[in-house]
Amino acid sequence: KKRVIRSIDELHEKISNLSTTEQKAVQKVRIGQGYFRDLLIEKYSCKCALCDISTRVLLYASHIKAWTDCSSSAEKLDENNGLLLCAHHDALFDKHLISFDANGKPVISSTLSSEEQSALRTHEIPDLELTVDMQPYMAEHLKKLK
Repeated sequence: KKRVIRSIDELHEKISNLSTTEQKAVQKVRIGQGYFRDLLIEKYSCKCALCDISTRVLLYASHIKAWTDCSSSAEKLDENNGLLLCAHHDALFDKHLISFDANGKPVISSTLSSEEQSALRTHEIPDLELTVDMQPYMAEHLKKLK
């Protein structure tokens, strides 16, 4: 993992010599995202952290603390800063419509009507097993709940 982080940091150094437009294009690619996804697929045994979906193409490596808010490559690639989620749960989590408290209990955004919550089956979202290392990331995510 340290070798991957070092390689990414070296790439960022090289990118800093590009024009602003080229830098933006390269940064949108999210260097290291494939590695991060592989870490989460292994951590969650290729299964959504919130449901039984295990079809690989339907699973997303979701950052708890947003990629753009991370202060280092190490933080971006920290498997404790990620959840493997199906497309449905990833969309809710990424848009801060669901989050989890310090005990892993789901917290649902009040911006979702009861009809939407029913249609999205938010009542079926299970508690999330949060490790101590995941809690600081989740606390930041929870603050952004809409």
